[in-house]
Amino acid sequence: MSACFWGDEYAQEQIIGDYYASGLKGSWGEPMSAAYLHFNDEEFGLADALLPETLSAAGASERCIILKGTHNEYYVAKIIPGATREVARRNIFGPFNRQAFKQNLQTINGDTLVSFTHRYTI
Repeated sequence: MSACFWGDEYAQEQIIGDYYASGLKGSWGEPMSAAYLHFNDEEFGLADALLPETLSAAGASERCIILKGTHNEYYVAKIIPGATREVARRNIFGPFNRQAFKQNLQTINGDTLVSFTHRYTI
């Protein structure tokens, strides 16, 4: 007989600071799937997703987080020290096409050297 506990199939991965990706666990070394961006705050923990978009990739610098949605749309989230969930939500910009994404990344981050270091499946 086997048991299944609700929540066992979910995984969380810290992107940077209070920002996490949360989704379905991958099997045996596979990346998580159906991943969403979450913000961990003291009052609610990892509650509702900051974006309604599922992610295919994410990366971060000290100033921002870059996100790629599953339909090739891009976002830049400006990191605000001491932010609440709502401040974090208001500082996500996009969706952008690739060209507009690079321009906004340059403006927010000061360069375009941030790379996607976290990968997710659909």
